[in-house]
Amino acid sequence: MVTVELEASVFVTDPDTHQTVVLKAGCRPEPRLARLVSNPAAWVGGQLPDFSPDPVTVPQTGPGEGGEQCPAPEPGPEPEPGPEPEPDPETKPAARRGRKTAE
Repeated sequence: MVTVELEASVFVTDPDTHQTVVLKAGCRPEPRLARLVSNPAAWVGGQLPDFSPDPVTVPQTGPGEGGEQCPAPEPGPEPEPGPEPEPDPETKPAARRGRKTAE
């Protein structure tokens, strides 16, 4: 597992929950979220991390030894639906048909 640390806070969209997640400066995000940060300036050292599958693992440092693990994304409130779109004035509703009456 590659351990990398963010130098700047970034916003990403979690591909599993489709919610916006804040990855704060100094944290080590999960690889699935870290792959979404494509700006080299956001990473310590100014280079994008290499996430290739590698049999060699980088040991993680503990809290206070070079960063902390990013918190798990929390589910946020559901966004409120927007206003209803205005009906197109050129589109007329279907005309009502009258019932046939027995003569």
